[in-house]
Amino acid sequence: MSMNPKFMFVLMALLAPLLPLLSLSQELDCDVTVNYESLPSYNKEQLTDFAHQVKNYMNQYSWTGKNYGNEKIKCSINIFFLGASGDNKYTVQAFVGSQRPIYVNDSASNHDTPILRIMDDKWQFTYVKNQPLYHNEYRADALLNVLDFYAYVIIGFDNDSFDPLGGTKEFQKAAEIANLAATNSPTGWEPSGASYTRMRLINELLSAKYQVFRQTFYNYHYNGLDMMGTDSRAALDTVLTSLKTISDLRSTIDAQSLLVKIFFDTKYMEIADLFLQYPNRSVYATLAAYDPSHQQTYDQYKLK
Repeated sequence: MSMNPKFMFVLMALLAPLLPLLSLSQELDCDVTVNYESLPSYNKEQLTDFAHQVKNYMNQYSWTGKNYGNEKIKCSINIFFLGASGDNKYTVQAFVGSQRPIYVNDSASNHDTPILRIMDDKWQFTYVKNQPLYHNEYRADALLNVLDFYAYVIIGFDNDSFDPLGGTKEFQKAAEIANLAATNSPTGWEPSGASYTRMRLINELLSAKYQVFRQTFYNYHYNGLDMMGTDSRAALDTVLTSLKTISDLRSTIDAQSLLVKIFFDTKYMEIADLFLQYPNRSVYATLAAYDPSHQQTYDQYKLK
């Protein structure tokens, strides 16, 4: 039985917005958790589907149009609801994290490396129960703009770890979203300040001054961690050189660099553990000099 051509045309028109989702493998494998224990009972009930909606939003959209196959980027968003105003307006803080496998001879090992760890404590949005979350990067939306922003930042960092400056396109998308969102509400998008903001992060990532950070980020992962199974001593030396380069950015560019802080906050436990394999324990004094914020951890590892 043949199908009416007019019906086929209508059907394809209806399916067109979904074709990117149906034809491409999505990039993210994002776990979403929420904690709304501090909210009144009414608001808790209004948020029962929130985690499910956000998880679907992150995982079912093709952010780059590239086929990632089974190698999706593992990431997480943990959202803590701090307060509610009215029926549907919320103040939250969120922990955003991602990781990727460490590779041995071009094959993924059973060990992962943390790529990104960010605490975002300036997020306010409106959420209405059972209202679908539709992707539209050209619309100012306090909830979805932040989700879109972090989707591209996560993918960009992951790409940078495999290819020098490989995440530029994704970071540029994140910047577009940041500029749009800032026109709607400056909260969390301030371009400067003493604390973390999304705009500060993306401005540093796209600044020519910080290209050395991104190239070193690649070197740390691709020529350092991914070479541990081939030549561990050479790989550790590469990691140590990378750490010095990143640390030096504080004196050469900005003592309050957000990228440098995020890097060491994400990596310090991994760094401390890696150098247990180093032949000279005095290396931990060097690590503490590069990353003084975590000196206590390095001092403890020096004694192991």
